[in-house]
Amino acid sequence: MFFEYYFIDTLIFLFSFIIFLKIFFDTFDACHLAPKAMSDNGRMIGAAKKIRFFEWPSKIHSIKTDNGEVPRAELREYWVIFLSLILKLYKNKLTDHPSINLSLVSNLISSILIFQILRNYFNLECAILGFLLYVS
Repeated sequence: MFFEYYFIDTLIFLFSFIIFLKIFFDTFDACHLAPKAMSDNGRMIGAAKKIRFFEWPSKIHSIKTDNGEVPRAELREYWVIFLSLILKLYKNKLTDHPSINLSLVSNLISSILIFQILRNYFNLECAILGFLLYVS
Protein backbone atom coordinates (compact mmCIF):
# COMPACT_ATOMS: atom_id res chain seq x y z
CA MET A 1 0.00 0.00 0.00
CA PHE A 2 2.83 2.40 0.84
CA PHE A 3 4.63 1.84 -2.47
CA GLU A 4 1.40 1.90 -4.45
CA TYR A 5 0.65 5.40 -3.15
CA TYR A 6 3.96 6.80 -4.40
CA PHE A 7 3.93 4.73 -7.57
CA ILE A 8 0.64 6.27 -8.68
CA ASP A 9 1.89 9.75 -7.78
CA THR A 10 4.98 9.12 -9.89
CA LEU A 11 2.88 7.91 -12.81
CA ILE A 12 0.63 10.99 -12.61
CA PHE A 13 3.64 13.29 -12.54
CA LEU A 14 5.35 11.50 -15.43
CA PHE A 15 2.18 11.53 -17.55
CA SER A 16 1.69 15.26 -16.90
CA PHE A 17 5.35 15.98 -17.58
CA ILE A 18 5.30 14.04 -20.87
CA ILE A 19 2.33 16.15 -22.03
CA PHE A 20 4.22 19.27 -20.93
CA LEU A 21 7.32 18.27 -22.91
CA LYS A 22 5.33 17.31 -26.01
CA ILE A 23 3.56 20.65 -26.24
CA PHE A 24 6.71 22.54 -25.22
CA PHE A 25 8.77 21.13 -28.09
CA ASP A 26 5.89 21.26 -30.61
CA THR A 27 5.43 25.00 -30.07
CA PHE A 28 9.07 25.99 -29.67
CA ASP A 29 9.56 27.57 -33.12
CA ALA A 30 5.92 28.15 -33.96
CA CYS A 31 5.15 31.30 -31.97
CA HIS A 32 6.35 34.73 -33.03
CA LEU A 33 5.13 38.14 -31.96
CA ALA A 34 4.11 40.69 -34.56
CA PRO A 35 6.24 43.83 -34.07
CA LYS A 36 3.56 46.46 -34.77
CA ALA A 37 0.20 44.82 -34.10
CA MET A 38 0.79 43.78 -30.51
CA SER A 39 -1.57 41.25 -28.98
CA ASP A 40 -2.27 41.09 -25.25
CA ASN A 41 0.40 38.40 -24.88
CA GLY A 42 2.90 40.61 -26.66
CA ARG A 43 2.10 43.50 -24.35
CA MET A 44 2.51 41.29 -21.29
CA ILE A 45 5.89 40.07 -22.56
CA GLY A 46 6.86 43.71 -23.13
CA ALA A 47 5.90 44.50 -19.54
CA ALA A 48 7.73 41.41 -18.27
CA LYS A 49 10.93 42.66 -19.92
CA LYS A 50 10.70 45.87 -17.87
CA ILE A 51 9.78 44.51 -14.45
CA ARG A 52 11.92 42.60 -11.97
CA PHE A 53 10.76 39.71 -9.82
CA PHE A 54 10.91 41.50 -6.46
CA GLU A 55 9.19 44.72 -7.54
CA TRP A 56 5.79 45.68 -6.25
CA PRO A 57 3.02 44.15 -8.43
CA SER A 58 1.18 47.45 -8.93
CA LYS A 59 4.23 48.85 -10.76
CA ILE A 60 2.93 47.05 -13.83
CA HIS A 61 0.22 49.70 -14.24
CA SER A 62 2.81 52.44 -14.74
CA ILE A 63 4.93 50.55 -17.29
CA LYS A 64 4.69 51.48 -20.94
CA THR A 65 5.73 49.11 -23.73
CA ASP A 66 8.13 50.00 -26.54
CA ASN A 67 5.22 51.43 -28.55
CA GLY A 68 4.24 53.70 -25.63
CA GLU A 69 1.13 51.66 -24.82
CA VAL A 70 0.01 50.39 -21.44
CA PRO A 71 0.51 46.60 -21.37
CA ARG A 72 -3.07 45.86 -20.22
CA ALA A 73 -1.89 43.59 -17.43
CA GLU A 74 -4.74 44.33 -15.04
CA LEU A 75 -5.47 41.31 -12.86
CA ARG A 76 -2.48 39.56 -14.45
CA GLU A 77 0.25 41.11 -12.33
CA TYR A 78 1.61 37.86 -10.97
CA TRP A 79 1.47 36.26 -14.42
CA VAL A 80 3.74 39.04 -15.74
CA ILE A 81 6.08 38.74 -12.75
CA PHE A 82 6.52 35.00 -13.27
CA LEU A 83 6.79 35.62 -17.01
CA SER A 84 9.77 37.88 -16.26
CA LEU A 85 11.45 34.90 -14.56
CA ILE A 86 10.87 32.65 -17.55
CA LEU A 87 12.13 35.34 -19.94
CA LYS A 88 15.54 35.08 -18.30
CA LEU A 89 15.84 31.57 -19.80
CA TYR A 90 15.20 32.78 -23.36
CA LYS A 91 17.71 34.42 -25.68
CA ASN A 92 15.08 35.32 -28.28
CA LYS A 93 12.60 37.56 -26.49
CA LEU A 94 10.54 38.25 -29.64
CA THR A 95 8.50 35.10 -29.32
CA ASP A 96 5.28 34.15 -27.55
CA HIS A 97 6.78 30.88 -26.36
CA PRO A 98 7.60 32.07 -22.80
CA SER A 99 3.91 32.79 -22.25
CA ILE A 100 3.00 29.35 -23.57
CA ASN A 101 5.70 27.84 -21.38
CA LEU A 102 4.31 29.54 -18.27
CA SER A 103 0.81 28.29 -19.07
CA LEU A 104 2.20 24.78 -19.49
CA VAL A 105 3.88 24.97 -16.07
CA SER A 106 0.61 26.21 -14.60
CA ASN A 107 -1.27 23.36 -16.26
CA LEU A 108 1.27 20.81 -15.01
CA ILE A 109 0.92 21.99 -11.42
CA SER A 110 -2.87 22.22 -11.68
CA SER A 111 -3.26 18.69 -13.02
CA ILE A 112 -1.20 17.25 -10.17
CA LEU A 113 -3.14 19.29 -7.59
CA ILE A 114 -6.48 18.19 -9.05
CA PHE A 115 -5.42 14.57 -8.73
CA GLN A 116 -4.26 15.04 -5.12
CA ILE A 117 -7.42 16.89 -4.07
CA LEU A 118 -9.75 14.38 -5.70
CA ARG A 119 -7.87 11.47 -4.14
CA ASN A 120 -8.07 13.04 -0.69
CA TYR A 121 -11.79 13.80 -0.88
CA PHE A 122 -12.93 10.83 -2.95
CA ASN A 123 -11.23 7.62 -3.98
CA LEU A 124 -8.42 6.75 -6.37
CA GLU A 125 -10.71 5.95 -9.31
CA CYS A 126 -12.44 9.36 -9.10
CA ALA A 127 -9.05 11.06 -8.87
CA ILE A 128 -7.75 9.31 -11.98
CA LEU A 129 -10.97 10.10 -13.87
CA GLY A 130 -10.87 13.77 -12.87
CA PHE A 131 -7.18 13.97 -13.74
CA LEU A 132 -7.72 12.45 -17.18
CA LEU A 133 -10.67 14.74 -17.86
CA TYR A 134 -8.58 17.78 -16.95
CA VAL A 135 -5.54 16.72 -18.95
CA SER A 136 -7.46 15.77 -22.09
